[in-house]
Amino acid sequence: LLVSLYAESESAAYVYNFEIYGLFGMPLLLGFLAFLVVRYRAFDIKLIGAQVLIISLIGLIGSQFLFVESTAARVLIGITLAITGTIGINLIRSVKKEVAQREQIGKQEKELEQVNIRLLDLNKQKTEFLGFASHQLRGPLTPIKGYAESIIAGDFGKISDEVKNAAQIIFDSTTTLARVVDDYLNVTRIELGKLKFDFTSINIKEIVQFVTNQMRPSIEKKGLKFTLNIDPKGNYDMKGDKEKLNNQVIANLIDNSFKYTNEGEIIVSLSEKDGKIRFSVKDTGVGIAPDVLPQLFNKFKRATNANKTNIHGTGRGLYIAKEIVTAHNGKIWAESTGEGKGAVFN
Repeated sequence: LLVSLYAESESAAYVYNFEIYGLFGMPLLLGFLAFLVVRYRAFDIKLIGAQVLIISLIGLIGSQFLFVESTAARVLIGITLAITGTIGINLIRSVKKEVAQREQIGKQEKELEQVNIRLLDLNKQKTEFLGFASHQLRGPLTPIKGYAESIIAGDFGKISDEVKNAAQIIFDSTTTLARVVDDYLNVTRIELGKLKFDFTSINIKEIVQFVTNQMRPSIEKKGLKFTLNIDPKGNYDMKGDKEKLNNQVIANLIDNSFKYTNEGEIIVSLSEKDGKIRFSVKDTGVGIAPDVLPQLFNKFKRATNANKTNIHGTGRGLYIAKEIVTAHNGKIWAESTGEGKGAVFN
């Protein structure tokens, strides 16, 4: 008897120890299932939930056959079961379709992400190449422009008017080309985040006077009235990059009005109020359509009627001016009542 009780006790202990391993195996199983769901999407919770719901409803409705005896009740339960089954099957199909579409969208998102990375890399390579090419073009222009200027000045001896006119054309063309190359270099630096500024103490009034004095002969030669209005009470001292404000902003805005104004006048104004300096250029030129105004300062964006007056513009000047003004904590915008009604750049 003692031996038998001992054997039964040993058997019971053995069974107990065997079952306790389930306490360790269950977390491992749940962890493995969670890994499959997250890593490989082996189960879709939404689809499983829909299937469980439909099967449960069908089971509950079907179980009513065990508790009713009348034929009418059985027919009603049968109809309800058929409708529920039909709706359930359509619901499960819809969920499956949605899951498949979501997986397809996820796949396309990954593909688009890879394409976008590739496009960004190509755009960077394009920008770097453009900067390199522009820099290489800039070098030969300096001696061409210098020799043309020397010929015009008579440094190589007396020349005929025809040769002088030819040299003047060369000088003007290289000046224009050098400005275009500089603009493209600046666009490249802006895109690469390498546009550097030299902020020093400057007087914006002196810069405006210098630029207008330089551009006045060309503007008046075109037959345009040119007016400079500067409020004498303003304080025009500020911190800024003199070269960039001179060439890329002030001169650029005046030159822009000059190019797109065939008759009438150009008015340059400068004022200061409450520590804010306002520079504006008003013209009687081709004007700007209302739908173009919000996009005018975007890169390579031009007014729809711009080509009629200036076929050489590319829309880079205003974009560069906006970036420079923004770097000076300023704001730049354009105003116009429509095409053919002039414009104001502030």
